[in-house]
Amino acid sequence: MILRNTFYLITVSLLTPNFVAHAEVVLDGTLGASGALQGPNFAIDANFGKQVGTNLFHSFESFNLNRTESATFIGPADIGNIINRVTGGQPSSIDGLLSSKIPSADVYFLNPAGVMFGPNAQINLPGSLYISSGDYLKLGNSGRFDATAPDNSLLTVAPPSAFGFLDNTPSSITIAGSQLVLSNNAKIARLFSGEDVPPDTFALIGGDINIEDGQLISLGNDAHLVSVASAGEAPIDLSKWTDDTFASYGTISIIDTLGQRMFGNIDSSGLGGGEVFIRAGQFFLDNGWIFADTYGDNAGRGININVSEMLTLQNTSRITTEVYARTEQLLGRGDAGSITIKAGDINLTGGSQINSMSRASGNAGDITLLAQKNLSIKGADSAGTLRSGLLSDSLNMGVGGEILVSADALIMEDGATMRAGTKGIVDAGNLSVQVNTLALSNGSQINVSTGDKTALAGTGKAGKLTVVANKSVSIGGGEGYSGLVSNTFTQGIGGTIAITSPDVDVHEKGYIQAGTQREGNAGSIILNVDTLNLTQGGLITAAALASGLGGDVRVQAQNIDVLPRIYL
Repeated sequence: MILRNTFYLITVSLLTPNFVAHAEVVLDGTLGASGALQGPNFAIDANFGKQVGTNLFHSFESFNLNRTESATFIGPADIGNIINRVTGGQPSSIDGLLSSKIPSADVYFLNPAGVMFGPNAQINLPGSLYISSGDYLKLGNSGRFDATAPDNSLLTVAPPSAFGFLDNTPSSITIAGSQLVLSNNAKIARLFSGEDVPPDTFALIGGDINIEDGQLISLGNDAHLVSVASAGEAPIDLSKWTDDTFASYGTISIIDTLGQRMFGNIDSSGLGGGEVFIRAGQFFLDNGWIFADTYGDNAGRGININVSEMLTLQNTSRITTEVYARTEQLLGRGDAGSITIKAGDINLTGGSQINSMSRASGNAGDITLLAQKNLSIKGADSAGTLRSGLLSDSLNMGVGGEILVSADALIMEDGATMRAGTKGIVDAGNLSVQVNTLALSNGSQINVSTGDKTALAGTGKAGKLTVVANKSVSIGGGEGYSGLVSNTFTQGIGGTIAITSPDVDVHEKGYIQAGTQREGNAGSIILNVDTLNLTQGGLITAAALASGLGGDVRVQAQNIDVLPRIYL
């Protein structure tokens, strides 16, 4: 991924779409005062709402900001939660500055009609921000702040516990050209000093969520996106989430046409990458970037995505939890967070990648992909240089991560790659594939090698590549060489390739290879199959091409239909 070398420089996208809002911040009178507030800089005083314990409640008939306007919450320092609802039935259009002068207070903004952020929208908040199109906010076990039926409210001192949705068509949340930054310089300074500071949260919880050339940047804090399409309650405490929290989920769409940029569309990178938590029915990324990278001494908290139907990454989309050295002072000693993705179908095309590599001394993270149906990885970017794939490499001093893939069918085509290798002095992680069918063609590879042809130094040991295919394995066909690979290009030791399947077919330009091209020893190949087919130059080899020792090839099969050549 692109290294982002400036920590405090946050630029606002200067776009000029037709984003027009009626400027109005109007109190609805359900909690006290009513009527329009004085703009263009709206001061929202605590006296306009109602305080219960450390909760401050505000109720608006409408809440809109134009590009030259701001809304600032003001109140006592003991307020912990600023909880806002909009009851007028019209979506909120925010294209100005949303800020708070109440130290450490979290902000909750609830509008059942939906929320839209324009290209000039900004936030300046000392704590967390929760944006929702839910109908009510649950407080503890029994409290309730209702935006659809305000008379059903029961205000309590309990903190917010869940967002409630009453029907199957919640309104959408849209981020159009905005760069929204959850920035708190005081907390960042405490992190730099080594203090253990609890993370804040930047959350979008509603119906469909659309991010169009927009960015949500949490600077090491957590980022949560939840799109729902049925009645239910979305718990704020993630430990209470289960697969059946909602009967159905909505669509999250991230589309970016801006090309190269410094930050991701969802970016929780920091001294320790913040957690990214996503729940949806469909998740679509078109040149969309999700980063939770680590460049300090703190470990990343990872990315957790659960999509009930289809997850699609296209046109160089990226999901990363890398660890790298940002500056001479930030050495990247913290471990990268893990990436866990569960979906019905998963598709990666056009050079899109999911990676958790180590570019510094912190360890790479693990990648787990669970597809209930198919996992398809295909092609490269338009320049042909960036292959679609999964990567958990060690490129420096950190240990490589593990990759686990489970699917009904894993289909890799047109140069797709899956790699858990090492180029340094530390070991690579293991790579495990558990499927019914595996098909590699047109130059696709699954790779656990140590070193490469351009990095001849290194003593790291390759990991183990395990393939369990309940029905079949097919390797070869089309242009380019496709294979399962565990080569040794350095002094390191090659890994084992172990395949268990009823039917293994290695044919035209297909190969299984655990060789060595340097002084390091090759790995081994173990096949436990019913039928092994080797046709049209299909190759199995654990050969030594230099001073290192070749590896073993062990084949246990009931039938070997064609055996042109096996190289030892």
